[in-house]
Amino acid sequence: MDDAQAGYTYFDAGEHTQGRPRDKVDLNVNFNISKWSLSLNGMYVGNYYSQDNKQERLNDFAVVSAKLSFAVNDNIKLFVDGENLTNQEYEIFLDRDADNYSITKMPGTAVYFGTQIKF
Repeated sequence: MDDAQAGYTYFDAGEHTQGRPRDKVDLNVNFNISKWSLSLNGMYVGNYYSQDNKQERLNDFAVVSAKLSFAVNDNIKLFVDGENLTNQEYEIFLDRDADNYSITKMPGTAVYFGTQIKF
């Protein structure tokens, strides 16, 4: 393991709880072996509300993501990136006026393949 980070945030928003989780945990672990890199990420959100005064509580959720990359050379990397690998069903609060619906269901598992090029 090359490095790891862990963080916990406790936020007492008082009556202003709309879109502000009280509990949030972030975990990140990174591995590098020769030209290969692996990054694992986890996030937990709890006590999360879509309205002020702790109204309309959203479900707690945890998501896990990972990214594996291979450095072809100093300027080119190939990667595969997986988000929400546990296919967690969850919703988040977005402060949007456009559609008058602030609760957004997040997508399930998504996998991306790509190339990163430095100029």
